Amino acid sequence: MLQETENGIAVSLYGDMSYRGPHMELHQSGGYPYGDECFLDITRVTDGFDELLVRLPGWSVETVLLQNGVPADCDTVNGYAKLRVRPGDRLTLRTKKQFESHDNSDGGLYFTYGPFLLSLAIREREEKDTGARLFTEDFPAFALYPASDWAYAVTGYENPLSVRVSDDADAANPYRRAFEIRIKARRLTNWTLAHKHTKVRNQWVGGDRLFTPAIPSPAQIRRGLGDEEEIVLVPYGSTRLRITVFPRYGESKR
Repeated sequence: MLQETENGIAVSLYGDMSYRGPHMELHQSGGYPYGDECFLDITRVTDGFDELLVRLPGWSVETVLLQNGVPADCDTVNGYAKLRVRPGDRLTLRTKKQFESHDNSDGGLYFTYGPFLLSLAIREREEKDTGARLFTEDFPAFALYPASDWAYAVTGYENPLSVRVSDDADAANPYRRAFEIRIKARRLTNWTLAHKHTKVRNQWVGGDRLFTPAIPSPAQIRRGLGDEEEIVLVPYGSTRLRITVFPRYGESKR
């Protein structure tokens, strides 16, 4: 998360933590990446090693760095803010997230919100997978099947209908979702789970398995477009069964 430099410390990754090095000590708080502010409290600095490099996140569309409540006197070098600090200083890094869509290599689309990759969370039906090669009752394998709708297509031009932020987010527990974003999407009636067999040492084993299907062709998408519905996107890391890359309908973003 941090690197020692010739003249001090570089803060490259964020997250609540404390650092005690030979020349500087600091404490980081703010619940990054869920909140929009990250605090760096400097508690010890050795003379001659008072340089602090603070990485400016590339995803942030509006970034402010304060030193003791006022704009920091700093230079920007290779994506880092470079400044001098002393014991008792508090640095506040303010960022702003933006909801964006991105082209995927298979022709689909995926969404991000600041540093978060987003997914459609799918309700799960869990079953023991007794056909798994290493299955035992003492160490069973499980298969997850969708228990809610998941086949949707998007345009890439969607805007959030709402962003609900949780007060219960915990960086140490990703299943306590920090937020959820609602957008409009259209049902895709002919996009279904793919049936596959598992091949081990040139033999088919384990019977028929269901997997996420490949992104359908533009013609298949046009034939299968259904009604518009509201769907909920959440951070990728707070899901197990999910759709992250969506088929695209309509004109390309390009």
